[in-house]
Amino acid sequence: MPCNRPDCDGQLIVFAVREDTGRTVPYDAEPVDVDHVGSTGCHVLIEGKAWNPVRLAEHFQVVFELPSIDRAHQLVREYQHHRPHLHLTTNTEGERP
Repeated sequence: MPCNRPDCDGQLIVFAVREDTGRTVPYDAEPVDVDHVGSTGCHVLIEGKAWNPVRLAEHFQVVFELPSIDRAHQLVREYQHHRPHLHLTTNTEGERP
């Protein structure tokens, strides 16, 4: 669905429930290249849940009985990563928060 904030120009977003907090959070619908430096802070969205990649790797290692955490991390890299959709405000000169 498109973001309803006018300053977003209709950027597409999806909602997912964070696995660690249980809160529903908007994410950019467009996945991020995992090898890109800007992928820090991204989550893996699986069936409506948003997972921190490290926690997901640990989960996969246990659930799938993988032989190593490295194999679990490789598996997580194969999933699409999404950046949280944020609206950051910055004060410009002369404006009050």
